[in-house]
Amino acid sequence: MNHLRIETFHLVGVAGGGFVALDYAVTRPRRLGRLVFAHSMGGIRDETFLEIGRRLRPPQFEDLPTEFRELSRRIAR
Repeated sequence: MNHLRIETFHLVGVAGGGFVALDYAVTRPRRLGRLVFAHSMGGIRDETFLEIGRRLRPPQFEDLPTEFRELSRRIAR
């Protein structure tokens, strides 16, 4: 964004990009107009929060290939 001389912008972080988006938001909050954070844990390590996620997913979820879990059936083909 510096190279493009864009001071304030909207940032979308999805899946693994959520980690990067959150890091940017914490280190440079004044540069962001809005932050969209989707389908990402963003490095959350709170055990209570993680347990809720485990209970919401079907038991077979962890057995699926990573590409399917992270991207979706359509992209993983």
